[in-house]
Amino acid sequence: QLYHCMLGSALHMKGDIETRRSRNELGHLVWQLNEIWPTGGWGSLEYGNPSYPGQIVGGRWKPLHYFYKASVFADVMATCGLGGLCYIRNDASHPFHGNMKISSININ
Repeated sequence: QLYHCMLGSALHMKGDIETRRSRNELGHLVWQLNEIWPTGGWGSLEYGNPSYPGQIVGGRWKPLHYFYKASVFADVMATCGLGGLCYIRNDASHPFHGNMKISSININ
């Protein structure tokens, strides 16, 4: 159940960031990156102090942090907004060469 809560928060953050990027808004801030206790909070890392028993040492990733790396803050990302307007964003230091296949479904 805790894992499902962490997945829910990760999907929420992913959707929010992709919505903002689809409107070509810049400057996204990660509000809470770290949590020192192993909980289901909004932090994307559990990283504690070795002086305190029970805290996670070493920076264990939660699902949200995997989403950050895999898609949300990837160097090359595609996202679409309302009306089918899509952006392909390249924040890498080199040009992107490739093909993009975009498909959509109607969930109404």
